[in-house]
Amino acid sequence: MSDIKCLSGSSSMSVPGTAFTEDRRPEPGPVTALSDGTTHEQHAEDARIQSDNKLVCCEPSDKIFESVYKTDRFLGQGSFGTVFSAVCKSDGQQVAVKSIWKLKNNTTTVDGCKLNTDVVMMATLQQYPTCPYVIQMFEWFDYPDHIKVVMENPHPCTELVTLIMCRKLDIEKTRIIMSQAVEAVKHCLDHGVFHNDIHAGNILVNTNTFNIKLIDFGCAMLYTEDAYQRNTYRGAKLYRPPEVKSGNSFDGPKTNVYQLGRILERMSSGLRSTECRRLYKKCQSWNPSDRPTFEDLLKDQWLFKPL
Repeated sequence: MSDIKCLSGSSSMSVPGTAFTEDRRPEPGPVTALSDGTTHEQHAEDARIQSDNKLVCCEPSDKIFESVYKTDRFLGQGSFGTVFSAVCKSDGQQVAVKSIWKLKNNTTTVDGCKLNTDVVMMATLQQYPTCPYVIQMFEWFDYPDHIKVVMENPHPCTELVTLIMCRKLDIEKTRIIMSQAVEAVKHCLDHGVFHNDIHAGNILVNTNTFNIKLIDFGCAMLYTEDAYQRNTYRGAKLYRPPEVKSGNSFDGPKTNVYQLGRILERMSSGLRSTECRRLYKKCQSWNPSDRPTFEDLLKDQWLFKPL
């Protein structure tokens, strides 16, 4: 990554040759004004026109959060923080805001400067080409002991885990959600991000369109083809692959495939589909080398039916 472009606030981070190290651990909406006078639509367009070797990285806003947004209601609990809805005062656009405490184990280092992991990973994922199935960050606000990250707020939506528990999914909706989840996770890996916490609670589903958004990058790490040490796994125990339990290391993509298989199994519980069963069992193979690659998944005739 050869350049960082700051989209809001002062431009003190325009540093060529930036390297990252870790501290281990499509639905268009109305145009919305950001605190710097630009709009969410312009922000997205600016991200789209960046070349592949540039990182779109937002500096913290120089405005006061309360002067731009009005807090609405509590939405949920995520890694290292809480999420609530808010309304942009200039035009009434709804956004989601994640308030995150500043802790030593939720930072990623950029040229010796520690930044919040959510911010760095989400900025990385907004490099061109973007993915409609990954949540987008608009801007963030910096405080002495915490930060506030402003993101898109798809609605009406609910967590995938809620749809599973209420048995609201048929086999076709299950297939559609799974295919989007595969594309979202592959997008993360292609952009150098290993999510590290893929589970049904970290996928939002629009209850009208059944389009998804992958959320919560507080446990994410920069992707490497080298094996990760066992103690760096931060995912839910229910989605933990066997090599994390019994081995000393694990592979990022193979772990994500296992987690996606676990999600597919939960979504299809009680549904009769030989193809679905075949796929989730293959994804959860005990031996990681027996699991399909993301390229295999994209070619799966049941998951991605030809038009």
